Amino acid sequence: MRIAEFPTYAGHWTPIVASAALKAGKPLAEVFDGVPVVLFRDQEGVAHTLVDRCPHRSVKLSIGAVRTDGAIQCAFHGWAFGGDGAARSIPLNPDAKLAAVCAQPVATRERGGLIWLNGAADARDAPALVTPDTLEAPGWFGAIVVRDWACHWSRAIQTMLDVAHIPFVHPRSIGAAFGRALGQRGDVELAQDLEPTGGGGFRMTWNLVQRDGEPAGDAGWVAFHPPNGMSLGIPQRRAGRTSLLHIWCAPLTETTSRMIVVSRRNFGRYAVVPRLYDLLTPVILGEDRRNMVTAWPSEVPPLGEVSMPSDVSTIAFQKYYRAAFGGGHETAPPKGPPG
Repeated sequence: MRIAEFPTYAGHWTPIVASAALKAGKPLAEVFDGVPVVLFRDQEGVAHTLVDRCPHRSVKLSIGAVRTDGAIQCAFHGWAFGGDGAARSIPLNPDAKLAAVCAQPVATRERGGLIWLNGAADARDAPALVTPDTLEAPGWFGAIVVRDWACHWSRAIQTMLDVAHIPFVHPRSIGAAFGRALGQRGDVELAQDLEPTGGGGFRMTWNLVQRDGEPAGDAGWVAFHPPNGMSLGIPQRRAGRTSLLHIWCAPLTETTSRMIVVSRRNFGRYAVVPRLYDLLTPVILGEDRRNMVTAWPSEVPPLGEVSMPSDVSTIAFQKYYRAAFGGGHETAPPKGPPG
């Protein structure tokens, strides 16, 4: 069997689709880290993923059908495979050794309203899936928004981790208070306190201060969950209220990423006004789109970009990305004209 490799996500988990997108009895064709995959549910509703290629003649399994026994059947010659990739039947070949034939399985878990994939070479060797507590803990609720954009996943997550862009890109949503403070006090600074959380991850609190150190308004926090996830705390005026955004930038291809945003809050589940937060989630995400898709190069480069003290979180991500994935491929720009 030819083995497809996942160059970026070998050993890493990332959500790939919302659970609601995978219907019972219907194969779902996707691309994960440049590899075509097919997701389907077995007869008990458990989600499975295979590389989207029949080992017989390489036809996509996703154009086939899910049988009543939960196996996916190739549309070309009727070969069928279970969620573990094992062959269930090979029509017209009663003496075929089923144990010697298999499709390639991809480690799959379903949690928090999302379906997660891991690019481990052997699906059985995938590490345990760790997710933010608020995805499933009682008393937390919100919405899931999924968008596919033409950008490299590294640029997407770097943009999401950037605090300094909030008043300029989100002045009518999460950056309103930040923008007002910035407009009222031209000398305001962004104070940031970054604490490593292991494996290249970090949590950073931030607040606006005047030159004399006095508070100037907005404050919040952002956390990076390697390799492609983050959480953002949205400031709330009322004590005890917490509103979060969990974001993953999943690699589909080298030029396309999937933005998966899960909003979570612990207040106003049925109240009309708080539920506006759910409607605001796609708005916030859409405000970031043009900056992501117009950045060149799309992949975060190893050199050639100017940074400032307000870029603490994005600098930390760049260091992680270069160490973990070798960074981009851009060479250093010329220092200046000759002579």
